[in-house]
Amino acid sequence: MGAVTAAVAVSLSTIGVSALTPASAAQVHYSTPPLQSWRLNGQGFAVVVDGGTAYVGGQFTTARSFNGQQTATRLDLSAFDVATGDLVTSFRADTDGVVRALATDGTHLFVGGDFSTIGGHAVQNLARLDLATGAVDTSWAGGANNVVWALAAEGGTLYVGGAFNRINGVSRPRLGAVDADTGALSSWAPTPDGQI
Repeated sequence: MGAVTAAVAVSLSTIGVSALTPASAAQVHYSTPPLQSWRLNGQGFAVVVDGGTAYVGGQFTTARSFNGQQTATRLDLSAFDVATGDLVTSFRADTDGVVRALATDGTHLFVGGDFSTIGGHAVQNLARLDLATGAVDTSWAGGANNVVWALAAEGGTLYVGGAFNRINGVSRPRLGAVDADTGALSSWAPTPDGQI
């Protein structure tokens, strides 16, 4: 047995696969039956999981149960139970435009995209919602003057990327940061020369 073959055999044997006897190699079986979960009638562009809930943002109007017997209006933003796949009916935050990005700090859901209202409240492409209900936090000061494509929450700061020129009315071409608690604009201003 050559050095390379021996090295491969040793490496594979450490994970329980024999390179020398393919018939005894571990067999991997899989199937792809549909999950017994709710479905959306459009596209999902962003997903974030917090605890046992998966939040999905995109471009859709309806969530439908697996058997098709139940439907619920959900405009571009929805939440599902991770364990069961069921729609979380207590969460409702319909938007009037596409949701492109989601992030969470474990307490709130941050939503970015191309919209001007969520849950009937005027917000401009960036908002903070209650994780449990989807209610818009109207005291939070975030907002961007064009599409938000990316969000990341870290250490009390929400980083925002997209096609905008201004956040909270202040010049922040395509990339900026706000305080996750208040929405107040950070001094961080890298000014990239293209969309994020």
